[in-house]
Amino acid sequence: MLNGEQLKRVRELRGISQSMLANYLGITNRYIIYCEQGVYEPAEDLYERWINALYCNEIYNASKRKVNSSADLKKNKKLLEQQKNDNKCR
Repeated sequence: MLNGEQLKRVRELRGISQSMLANYLGITNRYIIYCEQGVYEPAEDLYERWINALYCNEIYNASKRKVNSSADLKKNKKLLEQQKNDNKCR
């Protein structure tokens, strides 16, 4: 499992902003920051989606989705489930 610093390095090398990643994963920017600083460690399922996001071109299409509320998080979660079922990123 990559640590927070390694996750950040890969994200930056791929040209993915924290906002893009947070929107794609359906989580907040603050959570990304905490994980990259080592304050939190993402759950196994989130970690798997996180790694997929770092190597998946679909993240660029999803970057337009904003996360401003819990309703947005739920909406993004549904969209992510649809993507997972369609196997777009695997």
